[in-house]
Amino acid sequence: MTKKIFTISAGVIIIAGQLLFSGHTVKAQGANSVMENLRLVAGGNYDVNINENTLLDNIATIIQVVLGLLGTIFVILMIYAGILWMTAGGNDTQVKKAQNIIQRAAKSTKYYSTSGYWTSYCCFSLRHYLLYS
Repeated sequence: MTKKIFTISAGVIIIAGQLLFSGHTVKAQGANSVMENLRLVAGGNYDVNINENTLLDNIATIIQVVLGLLGTIFVILMIYAGILWMTAGGNDTQVKKAQNIIQRAAKSTKYYSTSGYWTSYCCFSLRHYLLYS
């Protein structure tokens, strides 16, 4: 019963964390106002369909969401391991289990954040190469 309650509460925390703390990009000017200004300058003959979200932008957004989700899972695992360690009451197996959870969570977070960094760097470099060459 407590495992089911823990699973449900962990899911609620993950979803709430993603909704509250996910990064949203804000653009200074919308595409419609830019296109309207271009039409005014060009005398109404300027008609280009611009898709502001390129494939690389979508990939970067997906990476940000996944890394945010992994960060939320990391925090939940740290809280769980901390509670497990505090309530061990001298039980060495429970302390070792908590330490193992903390070590594995830290290692996996390091690997995922490093891979996310390199993927973002490669997307940025590819975008720069495609735009300026």
